[in-house]
Amino acid sequence: MTLYCDWCRSGNATDINVHHHDLEHGIPPITDNQLFSRLCYEVLQAGLSWDIILKRRDGLHAVWHDFDVPTIARLSDEEIAVITADVRNIRHGQKAFAIRHNAQAFADLAMTHGSARAWLYGLGETDPKVWQKLFKTHFKFTGATIQDEFLMGTGVRVGAHAEECPRYAAALAAGAPWAVHAGITPIQPPTN
Repeated sequence: MTLYCDWCRSGNATDINVHHHDLEHGIPPITDNQLFSRLCYEVLQAGLSWDIILKRRDGLHAVWHDFDVPTIARLSDEEIAVITADVRNIRHGQKAFAIRHNAQAFADLAMTHGSARAWLYGLGETDPKVWQKLFKTHFKFTGATIQDEFLMGTGVRVGAHAEECPRYAAALAAGAPWAVHAGITPIQPPTN
């Protein structure tokens, strides 16, 4: 098992982490806004516990306009300042401005590739140095750890779930890009 899988099965994990592990971790988001929200969670989490982000998700969605890419891309500096000061947010100005920049990058990628999701999932499993260059070119506040967690958590890179984890089959059935690029045939998740 991965450390996250082990922890979520240990009985020591919070319910909110088990829920995230079982329903989202390693599963490719369907829309650009969902994918963008996952990148934002990673940016906002930097230096904090993952529990904080999971507990604040409703508030984060409220202050960040449900992570709607076009809306966030158009926010003014004044609107970013209001969001940054909101107690439901992770109040960190550099992260807030990075989120707006990243929304603009997502919008640009969507214009060029049809969607940011098509761009990301079309790249395949690639060398970490290539990912670092791509992220540095397009995004802000996305160092190596943020990249790795985002790519693994959205199914781009292998490692979200170990094969013996009950959620591994769900990631395959959802079409995790790492499995598609590796030629692994999707299997049906257990129904229990």
